Amino acid sequence: MAFIRARGKKPTGGMGKIRSQIKFSDVVLEIIDCRDARSTRNLQMESWIGQKLLIIGNKADLATPVQLERFTAKGWLAINAKDQNGGRTRAQILSAILSKSDVRPLRISIVGFPNVGKSTVANLLLGRHLARTGPIAGTTVKKEYFKVSDDIQLVDWPGVFPAKMNAVWLASRGAINVDGLDDPDYYFAKIYEKEMHNDIFLDWLSKKFGISVSPGAPYEEVLSVVARRRKLVLPGDEPNTHEAAKIILRAIREAPI
Repeated sequence: MAFIRARGKKPTGGMGKIRSQIKFSDVVLEIIDCRDARSTRNLQMESWIGQKLLIIGNKADLATPVQLERFTAKGWLAINAKDQNGGRTRAQILSAILSKSDVRPLRISIVGFPNVGKSTVANLLLGRHLARTGPIAGTTVKKEYFKVSDDIQLVDWPGVFPAKMNAVWLASRGAINVDGLDDPDYYFAKIYEKEMHNDIFLDWLSKKFGISVSPGAPYEEVLSVVARRRKLVLPGDEPNTHEAAKIILRAIREAPI
């Protein structure tokens, strides 16, 4: 199976180095999205990791009660890595890590899809902001080493996903860099078509961009309104829907979908 790594404007491939590092890691944290655990797990990589695997679900604050119940029923830890009061969450993760292996010092790796919050989890464990984070997929472009304590060394890896995964779904999760898309309008249109009668999503979209979106409104109308709201206008007073779509796609990873 081929894999793609989000880097810069275009994804790049290669899993050999990550597979090699996993081999020499004592514990591997796979960070997935609580809202869609099945689709954000990398099953091929999990088969390489074996008993070293520790699954942690991020973005618990965006998940519905039903999604959280299903997630925690599997015995996985659900967290919000951006929680300002993260001391308890950090203690829970460290306890889970240390229970996986008696090796000291312990080398741990953090892996997962782009933009699931790997580097945010790394910063939570470190207790300070050292790993680079950002809303654009591919913020982490090479592996980074950090010292959590005298007993634990952490390696933060760039996000990877199977090459054949649906690009529209990846865009809906913020897993690809929208600046590299030739037609962001298309990607927004496909996501919007699926959610255009979802009142919760439409409420998020309206509040996020200060607009009013009615169920079933055409996606072109939504893009046009957002473009004018953000003063994105082309010569001839035409709304720049291309840039409006990019703005929405950058934010949509936090949407309730």
